Amino acid sequence: DTGGERRVVVRGLERVQLSESVRTEPYLLARIEPLTHEPWRAPRAGRDLKSDLQALRERAELLAFRKDDAGSRQVLNTLQWIDDPGALADYVAHHFVTDWYVRQEVLEITDPAERLRTVLDALGYESEARP
Repeated sequence: DTGGERRVVVRGLERVQLSESVRTEPYLLARIEPLTHEPWRAPRAGRDLKSDLQALRERAELLAFRKDDAGSRQVLNTLQWIDDPGALADYVAHHFVTDWYVRQEVLEITDPAERLRTVLDALGYESEARP
C-alpha cells in the first residue's frame, strides 16, 4: 500500500482469449478460452533462437542502462534470470516497447519464438527511430 494505492503483481499461467463478457459490475466477470501453442523447446538447427534470445537480452540491457534509474536497475537484475523466450519477450515488451499496438500484438502471439522476434524487431525499429 503506497499512499492509498495498491499494487498487485499477477503472473499469468497461460494466454487466454475473452469469449464472452458476463458482467461488469461490481467487477468484470468473463468467460475465457485458452490459446494453445506448442510447448517451447530449445532450438536445434536453422535460425538460431538462442542468438535471438541473447540479442533481445542485450537490447533490453542497453535500454535499461540508458535510463539509469532504480526501476531500470531492477529490470537489469531480472533480465539475467529469464531463459524462456516467451517470458523474456513479455517482460521486455512490458518495460521497453512504447507502441501499444505492438504491445497488444505481442500479447496475442501464442508462439514464444515468434513473440521474441516481434519484440526484437520492435526494439530495433524503436531504438533506430529515437535520438
